[in-house]
Amino acid sequence: MSREELFQPPPDLPNIPEPDLVNPHPDDFDCPLVTWQEICDAIFMPSAKSAPGMDGLSYLVLRWAWTTREHEITLLVSKCVEVGYHPKKWRQAIAVALRKPKRPDYSQPRAWRLIQLLNCLGKIVERIQARRLAHWAVGHNLVPA
Repeated sequence: MSREELFQPPPDLPNIPEPDLVNPHPDDFDCPLVTWQEICDAIFMPSAKSAPGMDGLSYLVLRWAWTTREHEITLLVSKCVEVGYHPKKWRQAIAVALRKPKRPDYSQPRAWRLIQLLNCLGKIVERIQARRLAHWAVGHNLVPA
């Protein structure tokens, strides 16, 4: 199996508009400000041993930083959520290929599992948004019984 089979380049996406972070869209719904508790939960709920992404910052490092730079981290995460911006650097991942157990032929691509290692700061923003969307969906009866 070659590297080109596992790590194919992404397709070109023409005409991607730049996000408008200033003017609200008519379909936007109210989004309350992120609370200190939401950010604290998003940092301290995952395992501290989770593998870091490309920036090398693990949850253990973010927990240590939280003790001295709580205000700056809160401001950074809350502004990202407030304006609906997810930095491109936080969306980059490292793909690690792991062998699936007991496969007869490891030259086949299906005998491998790709694990994506994402930046922990990006995962914090994603976790907060996912919890909010789940709460919103349940609150508006969008989830079938």
